[in-house]
Amino acid sequence: AKSSRPASGVLTASLISLLENRVLAATPIGRVSNGWARYTALITTPHRLPATLNNRLVITTGDPLDSGSTIWFAQVSLFPPTYDHVANGFRVDLMQKLAALHPGYFRIPGGNYLEGATIATRFDWKQTIGPVIDRPGHDNTAWGYWSQDGLGLLEWLELAEQLHAQPVLAVYTGYSLLGEVVPRAQLQPYVQDALDEIQYAIGPTSSYWGAQRAADGHPAPFDVRMVEVGNEDNLDPSGSYNAYRYPAFYDAIRAAYPRLKLVATSPVSTRPMQILDEHFYNDDPAYFVEQAHLFDHVSRRGPKIIVGEYAATQGSPTGTLAGALGEAAFLTGIERNADLVIGASYAPLLVNVNSPTWPTNLIGYNGLTSFGSPSYWVLRMLSSGHGQRVIGSSLSAAGSHLFEVASHGRGRTYVVVVNDGGAATRIAVRLNGLRGGATGGTATVLTGDPAASNSLADPGAVSPTEHGLGKLGATFGYTFPAYSVTVLALRTT
Repeated sequence: AKSSRPASGVLTASLISLLENRVLAATPIGRVSNGWARYTALITTPHRLPATLNNRLVITTGDPLDSGSTIWFAQVSLFPPTYDHVANGFRVDLMQKLAALHPGYFRIPGGNYLEGATIATRFDWKQTIGPVIDRPGHDNTAWGYWSQDGLGLLEWLELAEQLHAQPVLAVYTGYSLLGEVVPRAQLQPYVQDALDEIQYAIGPTSSYWGAQRAADGHPAPFDVRMVEVGNEDNLDPSGSYNAYRYPAFYDAIRAAYPRLKLVATSPVSTRPMQILDEHFYNDDPAYFVEQAHLFDHVSRRGPKIIVGEYAATQGSPTGTLAGALGEAAFLTGIERNADLVIGASYAPLLVNVNSPTWPTNLIGYNGLTSFGSPSYWVLRMLSSGHGQRVIGSSLSAAGSHLFEVASHGRGRTYVVVVNDGGAATRIAVRLNGLRGGATGGTATVLTGDPAASNSLADPGAVSPTEHGLGKLGATFGYTFPAYSVTVLALRTT
């Protein structure tokens, strides 16, 4: 804040109820001078004040109206308590939902946001670091809104760190959505920009960008082990990714950071592919059911695969149970082939239900609360319902609507079964090699009307239930409901 001349009064921040037109809480901020200064204050609301969208922040001054003073505000920001109490942090309810998924990695930043519709409107990471007030923001042409970049590169990295997930750092490689491509002769500054970005993330504080990271409040390097070279470069019809863009970034990053693994976003032949990012979208859940065995017979001599984006785009702003069932069938195949497919992530992750820019998303929210879609519950069940190693499993004469994967570790055997058919199916479960069988455990089941979805008004319309299991032995029968995902978590030795 800054005044045109010294103000005689003190600024006060008040929280006012729009419905009741009364002050709920107020606190003094400080006396304004005629130079720019930062003011902070803590507004403590009354105990048990109900959460609402009908309050507003009002800043007032004790100066009389005719004093001739003018006060300018460069930025006004009001935060509730944040996750882990981090300044410029994240909403507690959204972070709790993400933490419950036990994410293994985050692409930072993910998807089209990285490249923008044009080169000029790409995610220019250097403009997103430092004090929030100094960040100019940018026109997020990929999704059609202005981004203030309060969520910048540092915050993306901190998001992964707070959730104990590996950040997969994405670097811009000279291609944007409307088809702009940086010519070969002009590519080097973008290569250097990528090297600078990696240095900001993992460089020592003795390096230029490592020192900048420390100045921004995070001296320790982040746990970046993979760098994704671009995003969906298979959509570039020019062939420049294979011809010169991927080779230029590959050579430079490998030379500077040989321990990092590189993720290609389109098949290439001009340089080795360590990891290939493949995306899967379809509005028909049956498509994902058909892909359930896609990776069963893929050669292990090629690159590893990461399914960086997938979604059955049925329903809006979040999806249906039918879409989640198709995805669950697909995910059983991904987990069965964990030696090849190193990760998978639903996209997009979050949507403001009052302003969706993509039809089907994982978690919906407004300014007050949030909910998980059926696809969210599938991921939550599968992320909790697996062991340290996949074990052999098969279905014999159980019908074409069943899909399975099994894993074991730490005294638990997990059996995941997806039934996307309209009839309950009873099958015999045989735990081969476990003479004592299962001494107990739990069954977690997600089922319901395939057309059903969740919403702010009914966040639990489709949500899992859990019940205990007694001693089952080495062979037992179990009925898997119609339109269901079931995770059996069995106590075994």
